[in-house]
Amino acid sequence: MATEKLLSDFPKVTMAFAYGSAVFTQEGYADTNKNMLDAMFVVDDALAWHKLNVKVNGSHYSAIARVFGPKLITSLQDDFGANMYFNTLVPWNGQFIKYGVITKRFLIDDLVNWRSLYASGRLHKPVKFLGVFPTDIRSALTSNLNHVLRTSLLCLPDQFSDEELFLHISNLSYAGDFRMIVGENKNKVSNIVIPNMEHFRKLYYPLLHNDESIDIDKNIIHQKCDVETRYERLTSLPQNLKSRIVNWRMSGLRFQPFNNPSNEMQDAILYGLAHDREKTSELALKGARSIVRYTSISQSLKGIITAGMFKSIVYSGKKLGKMFRGMLK
Repeated sequence: MATEKLLSDFPKVTMAFAYGSAVFTQEGYADTNKNMLDAMFVVDDALAWHKLNVKVNGSHYSAIARVFGPKLITSLQDDFGANMYFNTLVPWNGQFIKYGVITKRFLIDDLVNWRSLYASGRLHKPVKFLGVFPTDIRSALTSNLNHVLRTSLLCLPDQFSDEELFLHISNLSYAGDFRMIVGENKNKVSNIVIPNMEHFRKLYYPLLHNDESIDIDKNIIHQKCDVETRYERLTSLPQNLKSRIVNWRMSGLRFQPFNNPSNEMQDAILYGLAHDREKTSELALKGARSIVRYTSISQSLKGIITAGMFKSIVYSGKKLGKMFRGMLK
């Protein structure tokens, strides 16, 4: 499908990418042309962009959004949930699309700090970029991939396959998502990874080769798991995840957690944690789940307003259908 044509039907964006089963092959979806196309638009000025888009594509928005206008739309986008605004079940080019809009500064914050692990989580998996994008976003994208790689390495054994690594990476942004309990195909992660191993290798092998603690023999990955390596990975985690790990560790040690421990105190706590491999893995997973859990609930509640009740029911019905089909396999 010619996803490149998509941008011509919308106001100018800073960056865009398409993702999901309409772009990349997934198990159980033989004909990608019948799947809803998922896209994300990154904009510099959300209010200005929505003002133009309401004029050009007003039917994409819910009745509430059209009545209250671009100021409400922008407030819903920037101030709640994952700092994103979605229009779903939009007819386009003979199929349906769902597109999200995020302001550039919020995207970069999520990529670098894992503020919500929503946009950044989607970018842990292969996506199709539409056009070029700014240097600062490119740098943030690389930081995001390094973050999820380091987090996953902290949770994996000395030796594992690249498939195990990619499954773990993909699962991180779904762990804690309440929609994985009700509304998503239980095989979603494996359905994404297994048919797209080469796409994942293109994303992560350059980073693996740059890591001196990693050796790769065919598709088997060997990693150093000594205390110093774990400590280095812990200190390089995104700030939102690292802060949660530090506070939980302080609580576990019966120290009183507080909001802004000094860098020296954080480093001392993380160095102590690095001596406990099992606890390191446990807290890294717990941290990612806690970020995703809050965001998935708040963003989904916002979706009832942004999509409208009818589209929300239809969209949820499609998700439930996928879930039941996955359970029957």
